[in-house]
Amino acid sequence: MSEALNHLLGFPDLQVERDHFDQDGTLFLEVRPVFPVAVCPDCKTISESLHDYDERRQVRDCSVWGAPCYLVWRPRRFDCARCGQPFTELTSAAEPNRHFTRRYEQYIFRLCRGSDLSRVATMEGLSYDEVEGIYLRQGETELASQHLPPFRILGIDEIALKKGHGNFVLVLSAPEQSRVLAVLEDRNQATLEKWLDQLPA
Repeated sequence: MSEALNHLLGFPDLQVERDHFDQDGTLFLEVRPVFPVAVCPDCKTISESLHDYDERRQVRDCSVWGAPCYLVWRPRRFDCARCGQPFTELTSAAEPNRHFTRRYEQYIFRLCRGSDLSRVATMEGLSYDEVEGIYLRQGETELASQHLPPFRILGIDEIALKKGHGNFVLVLSAPEQSRVLAVLEDRNQATLEKWLDQLPA
């Protein structure tokens, strides 16, 4: 079941640990970060030095099997060697301080384009202000996406996950988004080329 849920989840940097339904039939997916590293949002330095864990976060995602769904996790905080300060990792699921995943906001935006905001709010159990905020944010994002690709710069760094053991890996990141894209199993050119070949044009 967990493998199917991970496939359904569709976030490369998050993995389902547990799932349960509450009495109202709402599905909660408890997830954890996959990558052992994160990118500092300020200086873009990659860090593998875990500092601690942030407060529990819960965000609304698209419905699963007709049930409302929430992702639940505790974001990690890493020490940045360059800034000298800890930072909270970013994920592909949701923007910082948002209560909805990116794809749920995109889903709401599509609904709003074919209906009025009040109806969408009633359908999804949201407030009018929540739907309006999503609609305005996604409208700006869609305009920007017509001119910019998902990421313009690819960061490629090699790090040793265990100091003194020489087991170097490649960390691929999107510096402008302060997000890890992948951690490859080694630093061989063939491994990197295989990953690059999977990118869309």
